[in-house]
Amino acid sequence: MTETPAPQQEPPETSPPPGSRPRVLIVDASELGGLLQALLTRNDIDAVLVRTGAAALDAILGAPPMLAIVDLDLPDASGVDLVHILRQPPENVPVVFLCSTAKEALPENTQRGVELAQGFFQKPLHARQLLQHVSRLLGIAQFPSYTPPSGVPIPTEEHGSTVLPTAPAPGTAPLPESDFELDVTDALVEEEEAPESPPAQTAAAADAAPPPEHDPTDLMAMWMRKREDQRTGPAATAPAAAPPPTSGSLDERPLHGLLDAFYSASESGTLLLRRGPVIRKLGVARGQVALATSNVAAEQPDAVVAHLGLVTPTLLEAARQQLPRGKALVPHLVAAGLLTREQAVKVLEEQRTRVVRACFLMKGAAYELQFGATPPSPLTPLFMGTAILRGLGSSMTLVELRREIPATQVLAPRGDGPYPLERLDLSGAEAHLVIACDGTKTVADLEALSDLSELQVLGLLRGLLALKLVRLQAAAPATRANKGFTFF
Repeated sequence: MTETPAPQQEPPETSPPPGSRPRVLIVDASELGGLLQALLTRNDIDAVLVRTGAAALDAILGAPPMLAIVDLDLPDASGVDLVHILRQPPENVPVVFLCSTAKEALPENTQRGVELAQGFFQKPLHARQLLQHVSRLLGIAQFPSYTPPSGVPIPTEEHGSTVLPTAPAPGTAPLPESDFELDVTDALVEEEEAPESPPAQTAAAADAAPPPEHDPTDLMAMWMRKREDQRTGPAATAPAAAPPPTSGSLDERPLHGLLDAFYSASESGTLLLRRGPVIRKLGVARGQVALATSNVAAEQPDAVVAHLGLVTPTLLEAARQQLPRGKALVPHLVAAGLLTREQAVKVLEEQRTRVVRACFLMKGAAYELQFGATPPSPLTPLFMGTAILRGLGSSMTLVELRREIPATQVLAPRGDGPYPLERLDLSGAEAHLVIACDGTKTVADLEALSDLSELQVLGLLRGLLALKLVRLQAAAPATRANKGFTFF
């Protein structure tokens, strides 16, 4: 995460009038925008979220915000285009940029535009740091209702740079004495087969699209036309701050987008999914998956213990009968000498893996987001990139994958995503496939080169597209001389 204030560009006095709510405009097409809107709203900020540069112009005309948080990579414009509009009189709105690319790696002309802003945060960022920076720009002493989740270091300023205190070592917590609660009935359920998903427009293509090239005069010309229309027509009305999207359907907001928002903000909380009688719950700590549970019988610790053959069925049943109500099974088995701690951790890791992958199969499920601390976990947090890669890749049929990733298209590497490739848990064959995505080969070529099955190849590519590590391009394969960014 990188925060770069711009000391040479002092923002105007922006303290809100007494009794009023400061208005902040968020311009971000990703689910991170919704997460930031929810956090700001909790702190009595009138946070307005828009997804495009064009929508931002309407919001500015209706009521200029006191501050704008702008993603550099918008679907219809560059964030730099917006900063030129926001920083000119009479608006003169302070701007904070968000971007997946390091500032020094941006094109030179983009870097010049970034210098006009009052802050630059590279994803994954720390929501606590961003909120502190926003409070300073708004003239607010602090956000008293925002309590950083347990274990999240509070940034401090030291010699002009941001210093993060050392966090506790992951995976050092004791085994949990009670389950990660679901607040549901005691009865476990058997999950029915997921309904057939309708033919989808290629979500892979949307994930894979690199930031488009824009003519900066387009947004400025649109702005001038809207300003002229405002002078000659009725006054524009300010858009109301929509309720933060802390609940909804996975049909509207895909699971990998919600998890990506937690990762991009390094935020902690829980994600609850419901579909019929089935309930699953993921605990996220600082943007990584820490805990997972469900009310599905096959995803309980005793089912994992039996599957791994660690305890005989007779002893396992006896342990279940002796288990006090409300207590977790795994530490009970350890106390009884039936499992070692290492085996217990292996069981909990396998349970988490099962639940996480099953979450991606919950098509049409309702979701609820909650922010705050999750219980301490004895497990090393699961890197969010790996969770998305494995879950998304295994949640689609071969027919669906073929539809989303045509065999004739070319896979090229991207350098603007927030997920470090080296942190993904890849096998040797998977790593070779990633290296082969060099902009010179079609999907069919990659399948022919790989030792993996077609389902495994396409599942991995779908995950890489969602993580913005590769992109699809319909053009003829590039030569090695002109293919641009490479992984190595």
